[in-house]
Amino acid sequence: MSLFPDCILIHCEQRSPEWFRHRNGVLTASQFGDWLTKSGKVYEKARLTAASKCLAEARGFPDPSPFESDDMRRGVELEPYAIESFSQQMDFAVDTIGFAKSIYGAFGCSPDGIMDNGEGVEVKCPRMSKLIQYIKTDELPDEYKSQVHGSMAVTGAKAWWFVAYHPSAPLFVKLVERDEYTEDMLAGLKAYHEFYQELSELISIQ
Repeated sequence: MSLFPDCILIHCEQRSPEWFRHRNGVLTASQFGDWLTKSGKVYEKARLTAASKCLAEARGFPDPSPFESDDMRRGVELEPYAIESFSQQMDFAVDTIGFAKSIYGAFGCSPDGIMDNGEGVEVKCPRMSKLIQYIKTDELPDEYKSQVHGSMAVTGAKAWWFVAYHPSAPLFVKLVERDEYTEDMLAGLKAYHEFYQELSELISIQ
C-alpha cells in the first residue's frame, strides 16, 4: 500500500519545465484557503476566481507571474538548508520530489519533503520578526493552516511537519496531524474539481 495513497508522486526538480508542466491548470496548495471549506457568496467568488485562473492557464492564457518578493527569494535560497537542518535535528531521512497530483481531481501540492513513514514536510524561511512570533505562540501559523492540511488532503498523509528556518535562530518544528479540518479541505477540493469541470464545459476558448 502506498504511503501517500491519494496522489501520484511526480519526481522532478521543482521550478523545472517538467514541474511547471505538471502544475499547469492545477490548483496548488499555496492557493488553498478557507474558501474551500465554507459556503456563501464571498467563498463562491473565491472559488470562481481560483477556478478561472486555473482554467485560463490550462487553455494557454495564464495570468502574469506574481512579483517575487524578498521573502520569496529568501525562501528559495534557504530551503535546502532548512531541510538539512530538520533532517539532522529530527534524525529523519527526507526525500524531495517535484509534485503530488491528487487522484481525485485538478489539484495538488509541491511537498518540500516526504518521508518513508508517510509524513511530509512544509518549510518556510520567514523573516526574524515572524519566526519570533511562531516560537512564542508554538503552534501552526494560521496563514499556513490551509496549505499544510491541504497537503495532507492531497496526498492522504496522516501527518505533516511544519518547519520554520532562519540561519540565526533555533529551528521551529511543529507536527500537524490529520483532523476534521483536513477532511473538510478534502471535501472542499473535490467540490472545487466538480466546479472546475462545470466551468470548463461552459467556457469555450479558441
